[in-house]
Amino acid sequence: MRIKYVENNIFRDNLGAGIEISDEDDQHPAGYILQNNISTNNYYGIYIWNFGSTDWPDAAIINHHGNQFTDNLIQDVWIQNEPCIESIIRK
Repeated sequence: MRIKYVENNIFRDNLGAGIEISDEDDQHPAGYILQNNISTNNYYGIYIWNFGSTDWPDAAIINHHGNQFTDNLIQDVWIQNEPCIESIIRK
């Protein structure tokens, strides 16, 4: 398993999610390290979708700590258990 690091970044002023993590291709990815990021003034601070839950995925999938999701327009943390509508339309 290849570990994917998203750390020590500032995401701001995006017309979408500051950070987006998905299982778009239904391949059950794992090994994300999400730490010490700031996501502010976006539509969504973080958008996580298609992991089969509306809560944070298991730590083996996304290990997250030290992040700040604040002052985002619609929602700071949005977790959707199903594919987003754009991925359904593309298929």
